[in-house]
Amino acid sequence: MAESAEDAARAEGFAIGTLVGFGAGIILCLVINPSGWFSGSDDVEEPNSILSGLPPPTTRPRPAETSVAPQFAWVEREAEERARVAELEEAEIRAKAEDLKRRINAASEDERRALLEELLNLDPNTAEFEEELTALREQRAARETAAAKFVEEGLDQPIPAELWELLGQPEELGPETGRYSAWVLREARISFVEDRLRKKVAFVARDPESAATWLESFQRERKRVVEAGFHPWDGSHVALEKWIHEQIEDPDSYRHDETTYVDRDDHVSVMTKFRASNRFGALIRGWVLAEANLDGSIRKILATSESLR
Repeated sequence: MAESAEDAARAEGFAIGTLVGFGAGIILCLVINPSGWFSGSDDVEEPNSILSGLPPPTTRPRPAETSVAPQFAWVEREAEERARVAELEEAEIRAKAEDLKRRINAASEDERRALLEELLNLDPNTAEFEEELTALREQRAARETAAAKFVEEGLDQPIPAELWELLGQPEELGPETGRYSAWVLREARISFVEDRLRKKVAFVARDPESAATWLESFQRERKRVVEAGFHPWDGSHVALEKWIHEQIEDPDSYRHDETTYVDRDDHVSVMTKFRASNRFGALIRGWVLAEANLDGSIRKILATSESLR
């Protein structure tokens, strides 16, 4: 019974809520449109009529069309600037070429060739001095062929002195440094390293500075390899000093004075000067000249002082 009473109360509340909602809807419609509802009139306003009192929406005018969009205007300006710069450069080249032509006509025989070379670089299509410029072009082609051959085939070959007439005379890069020296052929823009001992090309490149760089690196690495066989404290040759100890009467009396060496490519010539006591206890001086391998071992004893004989 209690559940039936609760269901009845719930149904009654739902009905009352529905009626209240329906009534509120009718009142709202009358407030919005008091003249058409329940009057039987067929003249019903459209739902959008509630917005009729609002002002009409504003429209923005379309921008005037231009030939180039603003975001691309800088492209046109940059192109115009490039064209202007190119025109100025061309005018400057023409002016320089005319000045060179005047100087060539007034130059001596020695100066004329250099000026013609400059004119050929500046204006290769000039019609003036055609015969001389044609000869220069042919000479340049021959020089280019000789330069390419030297770079491609010259390594470990004899110094090609017969090419100097085409490539120009070599100039030494820096002071002479013993066995190896770096050279440059400026007209051909080639640099090479000469092995003076074998009279052959140790390095060659199509760059005027590469030979000096290569030689510096080569000598640094070569020195590291050779000096690995010498004692870092007093400069004595480790293997040669051991041999001397085995030859003298009193090894404990040995005193190292000086060691010098000469790099001979596949070996090193080493001379060591020393002092030691002889069989009578007298301190005497001696020396040893030997050939040492690059790994530090002794290849051959070439000569010794009388104290070791």
